[in-house]
Amino acid sequence: MTLRISESDDPLALIIEVLDNGPGIAEELRPRLFEKGSRGSATRNRAGAGLGLFIVRSVMQLHQGTVEALPNEPQGTIMRLIIPQGLAD
Repeated sequence: MTLRISESDDPLALIIEVLDNGPGIAEELRPRLFEKGSRGSATRNRAGAGLGLFIVRSVMQLHQGTVEALPNEPQGTIMRLIIPQGLAD
């Protein structure tokens, strides 16, 4: 797993990326990945309620940010969080 932190000037934002080289996320799961209760078939036999990424998205929205899951070629996933940087009053 790799963690990358960078900045964007347009728009002014902090970008955090978590990269792995695991099996990746099935394409058919991507549209509902951040929904409450969403779980892939590979995790059906593991404990959990499917709330983790739903909570991540909710927190990002509270900060006017975004989160997205991207393929990490040749395998794996990149979770990208974009947090806008506001100007101090």
